[in-house]
Amino acid sequence: MSLTLVNLDSFLTEVGDTPEALVITPNQRIQRRLVVSLVEKALANKSSYSPPNITALSQWIDQCWDTCVLRGVPGVGGKKLISGIQEDFLWQSIISSDPDYVSLVLPSSLSVAASEAYSRILLYRADLSQATVEKIEFEHFLSWRERFIEALQANNWVTREMAVDLIIDAIRDQAIALPAEVFLLEFDDVPPQYSDLFIAMTNAGCPVREVGEHKPVSLARRVPIAERSGQYEAAARWARAVIESDPDATIGIVCPELGTQRDQVLRAFNDVFEPSAILPNNARYTQPFNISTGIPLATLPIITAAIDILTAAGGRPMSTQDASAMLRNTFLNGSISEFDGRAVLDARITSQIGSEISLGGLARRARNLSVFSGLLDKLAAEAANAPRDQRPSQWAQHFHQCLTSVGWPGERSLDSVEYQAVGLWVAMLENLSTLDGVTGHCSRDVAVGLLRKIAGETPFQAETQDSPIQILGALEAAGLRFDYLWVADFNDDIFPPAPKPNALLSIAIQKSFGMPHCSADRELEYCLRLAERFVAGADHVVFSYGLQEDDRDLRHSRLIDEVPEVSLDDVVSSDSSTPEHSLLSAVGLVEYEECDMPVSHEELLGMRGGTGLIKSQAACPFQAFAKYRLGAREIEDPVLGLSHKDRGNLLHQALEFIWTSIKTHSALTALGQGGRHTLIADACEHAFAWLGAAREDVGPRLVALETQRMTKILIEWLDMELSRPAFEVMATESTVEVDIAGLPLKVGRDRIDRVCDTGQRLVMDYKTSRSLSIGSWSGPRLPEPQVPLYAAYDPEGVSGAAFGQLAAGRVRMLGVSDDGGMAEGIIAVEKAKSSKLMPDWQDQVSDWRDSLEALAADFLSGKADVDPVAYDTCDTCHLASLCRKR
Repeated sequence: MSLTLVNLDSFLTEVGDTPEALVITPNQRIQRRLVVSLVEKALANKSSYSPPNITALSQWIDQCWDTCVLRGVPGVGGKKLISGIQEDFLWQSIISSDPDYVSLVLPSSLSVAASEAYSRILLYRADLSQATVEKIEFEHFLSWRERFIEALQANNWVTREMAVDLIIDAIRDQAIALPAEVFLLEFDDVPPQYSDLFIAMTNAGCPVREVGEHKPVSLARRVPIAERSGQYEAAARWARAVIESDPDATIGIVCPELGTQRDQVLRAFNDVFEPSAILPNNARYTQPFNISTGIPLATLPIITAAIDILTAAGGRPMSTQDASAMLRNTFLNGSISEFDGRAVLDARITSQIGSEISLGGLARRARNLSVFSGLLDKLAAEAANAPRDQRPSQWAQHFHQCLTSVGWPGERSLDSVEYQAVGLWVAMLENLSTLDGVTGHCSRDVAVGLLRKIAGETPFQAETQDSPIQILGALEAAGLRFDYLWVADFNDDIFPPAPKPNALLSIAIQKSFGMPHCSADRELEYCLRLAERFVAGADHVVFSYGLQEDDRDLRHSRLIDEVPEVSLDDVVSSDSSTPEHSLLSAVGLVEYEECDMPVSHEELLGMRGGTGLIKSQAACPFQAFAKYRLGAREIEDPVLGLSHKDRGNLLHQALEFIWTSIKTHSALTALGQGGRHTLIADACEHAFAWLGAAREDVGPRLVALETQRMTKILIEWLDMELSRPAFEVMATESTVEVDIAGLPLKVGRDRIDRVCDTGQRLVMDYKTSRSLSIGSWSGPRLPEPQVPLYAAYDPEGVSGAAFGQLAAGRVRMLGVSDDGGMAEGIIAVEKAKSSKLMPDWQDQVSDWRDSLEALAADFLSGKADVDPVAYDTCDTCHLASLCRKR
């Protein structure tokens, strides 16, 4: 199959058999295609052919520059061509050191605009001597430009545009040997500097002429698509239908917004051509289509892992997310052999440690993982041996040593993409080394930041086998020839786009010299040429446009007004659906008989659960099944400071300390205000000592802030307790074993009180939530079953049950009892009609028992329906990916 993507007949007619000639293309894509096409044609004809030298313009300029340097051409000797990375960081350095410029725009963003402005001034021969300063940005740019030129001169550097002017001078002086003839293939927009270059070549006896004809094809159509995003799937289905009917065809898909829409385009084509690519166990492989736009190298996991390792070696505490990423890093030694152990430690760290952990702290917790802890020790040792400041080239060598010490890129075999990425990583370190003359000595953090920026700005495009389907941006597709071409997004907001002049240059200067994107007229002119290229780019051309995007109506570009419009069904058969649609349409309804799986005796013996099991069964039977029978546990996200759960546990610890110390209402009264405050201070100290034993990040400032918060709540709570009838605390944080309809549970009770005068017992559950209601104790599926369970299964029986609410601004008791005399906030059950409780205490306890036994029986019988008790139940459940309710 030939993948000829240029008009060979036209090319051979115009250029002929002239091996001494030079063919210059605007980019390397067209150059590669032309070379491959000529070779394939010669092989197919079984004939010899002496092709001309074919090169892209940028390559030819590099060759001319190297020739000038080697020959010592006057004006060139000793000068060095500054790389794009060096130039970018030089601009950043100049901008960030300007004390007179204050902007919300980062220097890293302004450096791109500054480099572009400087380049365009030279390319378009802009004379700034008479320029009027229209805006402050232009004034600052002129100042930066002077400092940029001074830095270039001081280091004997030249930019690419400066190099072209020196090459022009060398050609005029006949210091460079030129070919017999030059052909320019598929050039659309030639800036004045390059025009001067070609004129100099012509004047030196090397004629330069343009080749390549653009004859409109006979079959071009435009197709409206309901949703703008639907164009990619339509194009993919069309391409698949074309390939199936014409396997030798070449197909071009042009996406003008490919840079920002790459993921959506890739997803659409994978859905149509490679639906199995989504399966997690499938190895990465080459898709049957090529997509021209790359991705930032920094987004590849193997490169992200390397930068994370170097960042961790800096000595700063890591967040728990970063520590988790280190444990899950598959590009470290031992990632396979210690996979299970690292996963367990990851879960433990994420749930137990606060927001930060040191590299040494992570190594100490990983002592049972010999490989992982060993490589962390090696990494720390390498980092400790590095100077505080050194040149980027020295940091590059140090970074290489750090990664080698931890075994990056890992113990498993790399796939093709990863192998290519490692090669680019080596090139990145070399690029970092070139910044010695720009940054001088710098710290480790700065060097890692430079490396991260280089990785973020380095495009990665995996080398793949050729494909008949090419997905390209608008500029890349211009000049290529296909059998079939689909141009997407031909809407009037893209063809032509709104002008985007350079933000640092005067608008008047940009318009005066015809610089790119400077005006609506300039954009219209350029898009007209592109449209002509597309119309002549294939035998069959489809222009698609979206009719709507979100709530916005769209229209096709006026540039294709004369192209006949057809419906999508005219170009894409309704039968050419995606494999996903075909599969779904083939699936019929299947009847199945539900079969619950009861809990076995052996399973029951090993099961752990308390009131949480009953609460889950009440909330949703499937939730209880997944959590307590399948063992599906949620790994809590780390939070900065203390979590809501941490604060609740601290209050539990403090109150247990208080009532274990004094035990009775009378002892509380005898303390007096000063004694109570002292007791509260001791209780807070005890609680934080307990927390500090499990947390490494509990510092004194955090303790002071949280102690202040807790103290206020505890003062309010004890003041409220003083107003109660005399009582005795019988138990705090006690555990009892209960049997509910054959389901054994260990139940932890926060507190049991006994009223001294009546002997009545009160069970209490501390809560830090601000929204509590005793209505949650009613109904067959109890939303909050803890207190009813405590009351219904207390061995000695209770006469009241209550929440102890401990929320800032809302400290109170909330509950019911048989007569309502236990405390303020605990009312007689007969007065709780609005909460749908029964009027008699014993009847209510019996009702609770019936509800709890029904829930336990459902769990034991294997009932596991996805049946949330309320709509918002799923909002706090972590099992959505398992039950697929939402």
